[in-house]
Amino acid sequence: MANPFDMSAPPTPPADRYLSAHLRLAEIRCPCGCQYGMYPDEFDQRLADNHEIIRQAAGNHPLPCGSGCRCPAHNRGLRDRGIPSHPNSDHMKGRGIDIHRPIGMSAVDFGALALELYDAGKLIDVTSIGIYGWGVHLSVGSRTCRATVWGPLEDEAMAKFKANRAPVEKPQATPAPKPKTKPAKKAAKKRKD
Repeated sequence: MANPFDMSAPPTPPADRYLSAHLRLAEIRCPCGCQYGMYPDEFDQRLADNHEIIRQAAGNHPLPCGSGCRCPAHNRGLRDRGIPSHPNSDHMKGRGIDIHRPIGMSAVDFGALALELYDAGKLIDVTSIGIYGWGVHLSVGSRTCRATVWGPLEDEAMAKFKANRAPVEKPQATPAPKPKTKPAKKAAKKRKD
């Protein structure tokens, strides 16, 4: 009988599968080859669901995943090469995904689309939206407040989002009806005793 704790041979990663209709497990694993992200519960399913929501809103065009899971060594290596990556990145916790914009859509339009979906309450538990020239970064977690929006194209995408927003019409104020009042009672005269 084989010893289940024998780690002399690396474990065989699970077969590639789809996490949503269009996002494969192989797309989100750590690119260094360490297999981080290939096992259950290493990648938050809400990210795959949000990827699908954004894809449908973008006309069902392919949206490649630029980065899903990252092991600490790979994340550190990115910083060493001058590529922005936070030392405590959500990618290392399986709670971050980079979604590349579809061909033919500008980064600002794609960022504004993500903001519109968030504002409409269609994205699931998004806590952070980063807007870059290649697309958007999404982080998920416990949604207790409004998502943080950041990135080099934040201002342009936010302006586009606000411009696309339908103006909210304020209802015309109708004068309130005057309250019906009863004639005031005459004050009782004080008796002099």
